[in-house]
Amino acid sequence: MTSTFKSRITYSGSNLLEDLRREDSGHFNNFCRMPPATFDVLLEMITPMIKKEDTNFRKAIPPQERLALTLHFLATGNSFSSLAMTFKISKQTISTVVPEVCEAIIQVLQDQIKVIIKIQYTKTY
Repeated sequence: MTSTFKSRITYSGSNLLEDLRREDSGHFNNFCRMPPATFDVLLEMITPMIKKEDTNFRKAIPPQERLALTLHFLATGNSFSSLAMTFKISKQTISTVVPEVCEAIIQVLQDQIKVIIKIQYTKTY
């Protein structure tokens, strides 16, 4: 584990979220693209689907951090490398968290949102 990720306990995405919530400057809205109250409602809806248990080998990433990571990715399109530095989570872990959280959001909001399915056509001659 690199020193960047070892500092996760002190400088994790959860700490960042708490700092953004304390400020009344709109930074939370900009970071997650929604106000804290909406974030909390969505978090409550998807927590049972995205919550992971701690193990003897690692501490689980909290649901609020998993959601914030995913929303920030969807809002900015930042690379997983950039997100890894912001959230102190490996790119490999991010590559599993983002699809899991997106699937949970789709499941709980399927009646409220329209999901566009891309169909790839292949030319056959």
